[in-house]
Amino acid sequence: MVDYVRAIGERNIPSSGQVLIQTARNGSHEVRMQSLRSLSKVADTKMLGEIVKLLVESENNSERQELERTVFLVSTKEGMEKASTREIVAYLNKIPENEKKSSLIYVLGRIK
Repeated sequence: MVDYVRAIGERNIPSSGQVLIQTARNGSHEVRMQSLRSLSKVADTKMLGEIVKLLVESENNSERQELERTVFLVSTKEGMEKASTREIVAYLNKIPENEKKSSLIYVLGRIK
């Protein structure tokens, strides 16, 4: 399964975004991590809300760090930084002070 998910990212198959979201939620740790890496390559800014939701729901520090990277990379695609920032801020207002909120603030600080 990891090889399949990796191939999606390497081949840059944009229509695979929802599949990657599902494998990022339900796969083994290795599959989830590769799904996030592939999402950073194939996802467009329309999927940002779902990716931010993955970050907010994450319980694993290594996955949260990979999600920070993924959110940043997707946020800065297509010159959509301002719209992406609004989406991230909307989630900030919904979650309590914790490491997940810190992750979102970290990502916002990286977006120019």
